Amino acid sequence: MKRFRPVLFAGISFLHAACAVASLQQSETVPIGNSPVFSASDSATGRVFVSNAGMGRAGYGYSVGVLERDGTHTNLSTPGFPSGIAVSASLRKAVVAQTGCDCALIIDADTLATRTVASGTNPLRVLVVESTGFAYVLNTGSLGGIAGTGTITAIDLRAGTSSTHPVPTMGVGDFAANAAGTRLYVSGTTQGGFAEWKLGWVQVFDVASKAVVGSPTAIGREARHIVVSDTAHEVYVVGHVDFTRADLPAEDTLRRKSIRPALFAIDAASLAVKRAIDLPDTTSLDLNGPMITGEAALDASANAVHVLDSFNRRFSVVNPATGAVREIQLESVGTAIAVNPVAQTVLVSLPLRGEAAIHSLAGDRLDTVPIAHAPESGTLGGPASISVDAMGNAYATNIQDGSVSILRHEATARAEIVNLTDLWSSAAEPGWGVFVQQQGATLFAALFAHDASGSPAWLAMPNGARQADGSFTGALYRTQGPIAHAVDSAAVVGTMRFDAANSNSATLSYVADGASFSKAVTRLTFSASPRTCAWTLDSRKSTLDTSRNFTSLWWSPAEPGWGLAVSQQGDTTFGVLFGYDASNRASWTVMANGARKSLGEFSGSLYRAPAGSVQEIGDMSLAFSSSDEGVLSYRMDGVDHVKPIVRQEFASPSSRCSS
Repeated sequence: MKRFRPVLFAGISFLHAACAVASLQQSETVPIGNSPVFSASDSATGRVFVSNAGMGRAGYGYSVGVLERDGTHTNLSTPGFPSGIAVSASLRKAVVAQTGCDCALIIDADTLATRTVASGTNPLRVLVVESTGFAYVLNTGSLGGIAGTGTITAIDLRAGTSSTHPVPTMGVGDFAANAAGTRLYVSGTTQGGFAEWKLGWVQVFDVASKAVVGSPTAIGREARHIVVSDTAHEVYVVGHVDFTRADLPAEDTLRRKSIRPALFAIDAASLAVKRAIDLPDTTSLDLNGPMITGEAALDASANAVHVLDSFNRRFSVVNPATGAVREIQLESVGTAIAVNPVAQTVLVSLPLRGEAAIHSLAGDRLDTVPIAHAPESGTLGGPASISVDAMGNAYATNIQDGSVSILRHEATARAEIVNLTDLWSSAAEPGWGVFVQQQGATLFAALFAHDASGSPAWLAMPNGARQADGSFTGALYRTQGPIAHAVDSAAVVGTMRFDAANSNSATLSYVADGASFSKAVTRLTFSASPRTCAWTLDSRKSTLDTSRNFTSLWWSPAEPGWGLAVSQQGDTTFGVLFGYDASNRASWTVMANGARKSLGEFSGSLYRAPAGSVQEIGDMSLAFSSSDEGVLSYRMDGVDHVKPIVRQEFASPSSRCSS
């Protein structure tokens, strides 16, 4: 095969449909400094301020990176180790906590002039209350937040002065403000005894008197993250409750005492605990430990709390009013979670993969977006934190890359699943097609066309990588038989790019043997029956029922080098079998109208389509025993073949469809 050229597939016509939906999420990654950790945006100018911790590939040096709208940046030196950061758009100030100098850096948001003010010991977090004109810095005191050392620094952004006030007898961990800016809610722990989990608490800091008011409220153990809901007049704290491990003998009294994660719903006025909602327990007490590590974010529109459980690779969507908890699995460790109220999405960073997982507010997986280079072996790298601005743009800091990734929100975008898995073709040029299997940020594409002689032939892009603009690109391969040696014969003949404008239309571009092609393609639609595809990390094989849909690539792991592409719509399947002819040349055949015979069983005539003609050469049947395995049987040119097949899995999350 010297060259591929699409030709008319005479005798078989297809219907096509398209609808305007959200395109794949796009991102842009730009350098910003050494080890960027936290970020905050200025809604007035669009500038983004990033605290660079200094320990990155480019060397050392603490700084604050200032990212402009055009992608350029300026680095401002800092007197200490920069951590938490916040911006006052109305007062034109950015405030950066500075560990080491026990101070806060004040940056003029317009001129970028800097000055410092004193803070407490080990400043960690910063928040701005626009209505009061103050910024507040949470200081942990002794490293690790030992009891009795926590303080809050109040910075008057108009006068440029600061004052620091104690949070007595408590080791502080996190704080949040109510919308009116009259109260700060502080969570933390007391110092526990030997081998004991620290007692958790929540306290109120009154901004008028600049002092804690009332007594702290006990909230289980190891209080972590805190968010405030003004609509529900509640405060939510991620912490832990005591329980006794049943997997250990009764005489092992000390080790049987343990804790499990919980979300505490607290009355904002009285600090009375209203509910303690159990969160999913750790998946391995020995491996990951029982304490939850991660972050929490509030979806104010639904008053739902999203709790990231980093090392257990999941997050939970919690309804504090009902106590309902939905557990969402992740394919890797997550380090940050953020709610984007404009785009109506939840973003979770996956640092070991250099990606962000995009979910709906309800928790359904929508997309997987690359936002950093893969980290070096043995390093965490990747995304560290995610912030969202008033326009719905998100900013993910990437420690190892020394960069920040921008996930821009388009005004027309909607929070919908865009899963490209299906058979695609051109209405203007029927007779060829491409089947794409999307799993996470990877795309497998099999191109069915014809060689220079007009014989059916196919090429494959087995590892199309997701690009920042949402397209997939990769090397294009040709193989030849026999099947037992097809993988070993794979040779690169060019490249391929699949660029989806939305979930139903795309541009396929490829170079094969030196010739370039670019085609507008749409999903192959041959039935009005609806089909829904979703992302999943569940590898369990599901039993059959009438809702199962088998749209996917199928193969036999014992015989790599061939496959079956199936698009199912309603009771009909369209299958493309790609393998090798009697001369061991890559060839493909089609079951264009596989009808459902019974639950999980389809059959139809098998066709070969040389240039300008269609030849019936036998029949094909599919018998699925579960959602992920079955048997392919076909008669081709008088010869019977029977092969066990399974879904092709090559990345996570994978996709599953239902009818």
